[in-house]
Amino acid sequence: MVYLDGANTFDLFVIGRLARAHRQTPRRILSLVHVARAFTCHQMERLVSDCLEEALMRYQSRIAVVSGLFETFYDETVPSQEVHGWLV
Repeated sequence: MVYLDGANTFDLFVIGRLARAHRQTPRRILSLVHVARAFTCHQMERLVSDCLEEALMRYQSRIAVVSGLFETFYDETVPSQEVHGWLV
């Protein structure tokens, strides 16, 4: 699974608890999850536009989770006209 995290919400401890609840080793399950974090709207746009397809192929994954897709667009340092240009 490829996990694009735009809200800094990925919690490996939750995955570990779920793995143990299903009698799996957390290390094995976590080795199947590939996380990329985006802290700015520029990074999120690049991850989705330029990196996601390649990551899905590289990790042989058919699942992508995008967390906090719009969280990065609330960054006050990015001019609003730039943000609105991406959202249109």
